[in-house]
Amino acid sequence: MKKTIKIKFKAGVTKGTVFSGYEGSHIMATYTSLGDRVNLAARIVASAKYGEIRIPTKTAELIKKSYKTKKTSCFR
Repeated sequence: MKKTIKIKFKAGVTKGTVFSGYEGSHIMATYTSLGDRVNLAARIVASAKYGEIRIPTKTAELIKKSYKTKKTSCFR
C-alpha cells in the first residue's frame, strides 16, 4: 500500500544578481545568499498562499514562452 505525503509549500521567485556562498569558519559554516533580489523574493513568498509560486511581472515576461502564468493581485 502506497502512502501519500502532502507537502505544503509556497515560493517567491525573482531574477537578478545575488551574493551567495559559505560564511563562517572551517569549524562552523552556513551557506547564505544576500542582495536586493533575495529580499524581494522573501517579501513575495511572504505574500503567497500555500500552493502558490509568485513572481514579479518582469520575471513573468521572461518565462512566458516556457510556462503558463496567471496574473494575480499585487502585493505590498
